[in-house]
Amino acid sequence: MLYHADVFMPRKIKNMIPAKAIRPVYSRHAIDASNTDRYGRLALPDTIDLSKATLIEVEKYNTGIVKIVIRVPMTANADLCLAIIPQGWIVKTVWANEVGDSHGTLDRSRYVKLGE
Repeated sequence: MLYHADVFMPRKIKNMIPAKAIRPVYSRHAIDASNTDRYGRLALPDTIDLSKATLIEVEKYNTGIVKIVIRVPMTANADLCLAIIPQGWIVKTVWANEVGDSHGTLDRSRYVKLGE
């Protein structure tokens, strides 16, 4: 099941994400993406405090979380977005997003909706 903060994110799903600092492990793809982002090179943090990150997307399979997407402040105008596999805190990919991004391309049909 796939949840998005702008569509529907139940509290019980949010509560499955620990509110702690993590030491992410960056995949080769994430490192490459950080070097070729449309906004330029992205600095990859050594630690991320999940309690201060914005939870954007959660993918749940059976009883566990298999992927999260978070946003963390990067500059005054852009946030760093990270797709993370919680088992081992492996970062699959990264990209920058403008702070005021309105998610105009969000395909809401991909996500669980309230009442489903």
